[in-house]
Amino acid sequence: MIGAHKALLFLLFTLSWSFSNAASVGDKLFNKASRYYNQSQFDSASHYFVLAAEALSNEKQSDLVAGCYLKLGLLSNYKADYKNALGHLRKASNIIKNPKTENTDLSGQILLQTGRIYEELGDIEVAGDLYRKALKLYQQIYGENHPKTAYALMHLSRYYSFKIEIDKEYKYAEQAYRICKSNLSNVSDINFTEVIIRFAYATKVFKRGLNQEYDLCYPEVRKLYRSALKYNSEHHQQPTIESAII
Repeated sequence: MIGAHKALLFLLFTLSWSFSNAASVGDKLFNKASRYYNQSQFDSASHYFVLAAEALSNEKQSDLVAGCYLKLGLLSNYKADYKNALGHLRKASNIIKNPKTENTDLSGQILLQTGRIYEELGDIEVAGDLYRKALKLYQQIYGENHPKTAYALMHLSRYYSFKIEIDKEYKYAEQAYRICKSNLSNVSDINFTEVIIRFAYATKVFKRGLNQEYDLCYPEVRKLYRSALKYNSEHHQQPTIESAII
């Protein structure tokens, strides 16, 4: 009898542990959406991120809900649907507006991606302000020499590219690339390929500005684009990088 009682307690404990450690419906949908996103199957990714956001909202997982809207903003941006992109990013921003989450990594991602939308819309100064806020936040969270901080620096290089300030464009692109190269174990947290491509482009523009013959800097630029291929994990970027090498 005592043995049966112990067996029942063990069974209940096992079931309780299994349920507490099992992925929720929202988690499963989020993971499925993320797999489609990583495979560049964007329509399927959008569908499952919408479903995931609803399920995760019911499960009170606010950070992941905000993450869903961040991804939906990115996907709308890819389709040049900037109105919906901004709408999704505003939802993400509103969800994390509380003292515990408003100064987190996720907040930095939202700032950068919102800046990218304003960049596409031609509101360069708004984009620049958002990039600077993200940089300040990442410096507070990670310090000066982390790939996340480098990723924000890369966005400032984009800003100065639009401003046609090639010295600053090159400065921030080179700084971002150098930080990432010295922290390769952590670059999986960002789009390192984008950092490399930005540095390659900035190098080409900067050295042309110095009246250096393109043939002289071409091997360096080509080497950078080749390394971008090595680190690239997003299929839709592949043709652009390959065309830049030729």
